[in-house]
Amino acid sequence: MRFALLFLVGCAATRPLAVVAVNDVYRIASPPESPEGGLARVASLARELSATHDVIVTLAGDFVSPALETTFVSKGRHMTEALDAVEGSAEDAVHMVATLGNHEYDLKPPDFCAAFKGNRFTTVAADSALFPPCLETPFPRWVSRELGGQRVCITGTLGKLTPGMGAPALEPDALLSSRPEGCDLVLVLTHQDMADDVALSRSLRAIPGLPRTVILGGHEHSGLVDVSAEPWVLKAPSDARRAFVLEFSDGAVRLSDVVLSGAVPPEAPDVVAVGKAWRDKALAARNIDPAIWSQVLWPALPVAIEGEETALRGRETTLGNLVADALRQLEGAERAAVVNTGSLRLGRDIPAGADLTVGHLLETDLFEAEIVAVAGVTAAELLAIGKDSLIGWPGQGRFPALSANLTLDAAGIRGAGAAVTLLTTSYMCTNPKGAAENPALHAVCKARPDSVRRVGVLRELVQRCLSTEACREAVGRDLTTRRIDLRAPSPTSPASAPQP
Repeated sequence: MRFALLFLVGCAATRPLAVVAVNDVYRIASPPESPEGGLARVASLARELSATHDVIVTLAGDFVSPALETTFVSKGRHMTEALDAVEGSAEDAVHMVATLGNHEYDLKPPDFCAAFKGNRFTTVAADSALFPPCLETPFPRWVSRELGGQRVCITGTLGKLTPGMGAPALEPDALLSSRPEGCDLVLVLTHQDMADDVALSRSLRAIPGLPRTVILGGHEHSGLVDVSAEPWVLKAPSDARRAFVLEFSDGAVRLSDVVLSGAVPPEAPDVVAVGKAWRDKALAARNIDPAIWSQVLWPALPVAIEGEETALRGRETTLGNLVADALRQLEGAERAAVVNTGSLRLGRDIPAGADLTVGHLLETDLFEAEIVAVAGVTAAELLAIGKDSLIGWPGQGRFPALSANLTLDAAGIRGAGAAVTLLTTSYMCTNPKGAAENPALHAVCKARPDSVRRVGVLRELVQRCLSTEACREAVGRDLTTRRIDLRAPSPTSPASAPQP
């Protein structure tokens, strides 16, 4: 437990209420080299609390995608089934409530509608303009539960992310106008940037007569909190490595930051079983022997492999270096590689001394990114590609991982000579959506369509390199070679938002 806060409130209950808040959870079970997080631990924590409390588990968006199971076979159903398992039976006294994040809309409309059909857990979402037409029963804007001696009212929204997804953002008064009557406690599940959540808190503060309200957010992955004034804003780290627990009892509310790792709490076996069944289906769908998951490609890693999303999208990392250098070594040292880090989805670090396995590569390349080679890319074009890769930096998936024969600074990418064959993802090169991500790279590919050659799937190419000692040793020599030199901007989070 990292911290606890105690505030008095005007409500007493015979049986206390506990709210377990998580967000951006892409895992059902913990990874073997790092026993922390995952929905199975959230289920155990909630069930332990349910022995003495009425329990609501909230998930503030991003859970069906990206995931290997979603890409290969489940189309999101592995996670909705796991959430049903967290909800459990009536005897568990656990109520599972989720809202939607931007990645839920990665699913194609028919897959989206199938994943969210007939669930036991509750999905609440106010952004109805985003719902696909095939959704037979629209998600409610609000739900309410009589728990802990009070009426708990819950809503969910993508907030300021919705305009970028083709729908207007709901203003605070519009969001709250349809709330049920008689609410004693309001939980607003959001999926947007921290700055927008803090602004929402200020707006809600100005609404007269609003009952006690807490904003439980998602979208960022690092864990953020602002309790300088009510409504509080709480965002847990991704993958349920920690959870915020709010306990309402005898006229007080207690806020705890609970670490979910090791043997306490243990993983709930029934939830783990859901994940294992879908993992096996996913591998079978690609004719991958489940035994290959633990096949070692690089025993006893000499350094930690940094795969956490915030790091990948903000600075040079060993995972980015490994992938870019493996592609270059496989294709020939005269090549150069620029890989958008949004295609690398491992989501955690692998400690030094651990083994790098095929499973790690499968988890990294969740989108099965196709790699292409583009011939004749000039030094001037590389500079422009580098500049565009820094649009919105840090935090954007266009931020690049580079092979060791390239460098990046504020002026762009340098170092490959007068012209080079560039290895990159087809998404950035030829997909129309890539034009918005890196206009310069997209323009380079569009200008020379006959010079764009398909190389293969990222995971398979990296695996092929690491399976040979010579290629692995070449990657190892440059794994920590510095190639990106940038100065991060000052933090934009408010000074009043201590980060647990």
